[in-house]
Amino acid sequence: MKHIPEEFKQHLSGEVTTLCRCWILETTRGDKLGFTDHDKDIFLLGVACEKDAGVETSSMEERLGFNANSSDIAGALQSDIITAKHINSGKYDNAKIYTYIVNWSDTSQFTLDRVSLVGEISQQDGFYTMELRGLT
Repeated sequence: MKHIPEEFKQHLSGEVTTLCRCWILETTRGDKLGFTDHDKDIFLLGVACEKDAGVETSSMEERLGFNANSSDIAGALQSDIITAKHINSGKYDNAKIYTYIVNWSDTSQFTLDRVSLVGEISQQDGFYTMELRGLT
């Protein structure tokens, strides 16, 4: 069960919400990178989540049986944050991705939506796809 702070619950129950999604990638060495789908940078938990980093997500594909639940993050290698050099060197192997739902008008209001492990990363024609695997 997800913990949603009371002030954030009130915001979510309002007629108008100001929500965005933020992803914080934490490498096995403890480096943290942030991304957001908002049109401005978001600072969350001390991490700058970069707008326009060329990141988008697919809808989550639920799978049955023993396969991990997964979704994908895809983007163009247009950011200094995620580079082909870093991908090829294995910098993101076994990294965790924390996905948050955030009130962009008051970033103290957020909830952790999901934690995933970075799976396979593929590259083609200047674009990358990063598989996100569930922890189960």
